[in-house]
Amino acid sequence: MENFKINEIEALKLSIENMDINMISLFLNDNQKYRLLPKEIFLIKLKQAFKDFNTHGDTCLDAFEGLCGDTFDKNKIGYIFRGRTSFNYMTIVFKCENNKIYTLCECGNLKIQNPKIELNKQIYIDEFGDPF
Repeated sequence: MENFKINEIEALKLSIENMDINMISLFLNDNQKYRLLPKEIFLIKLKQAFKDFNTHGDTCLDAFEGLCGDTFDKNKIGYIFRGRTSFNYMTIVFKCENNKIYTLCECGNLKIQNPKIELNKQIYIDEFGDPF
């Protein structure tokens, strides 16, 4: 049997796809800000975004990798997380160093490799904050 190791970035991505707020919490540092918010507030807002997906029939999300803006930055990995039923979506950029996540933010200009995927309404983690 082949030895399979998943890194922190992949594990967090999978946790977001499964809308598992408890698992996501384990990956985030208590003393770090996410989306310019303390961890606890960020998680409350993310949980509300997941409830919005649930309200529209989504029980899990699909991730599509992309770039925030036009410039490649190896320390930033962006994703569109799209509901499987509603096709509503949110964007999250992982800012990383050495395969460790040090913060998360939203991106108002995320470009994915397959621009033809169907997207409906964007769901914001913090609708009052400016996307990155």
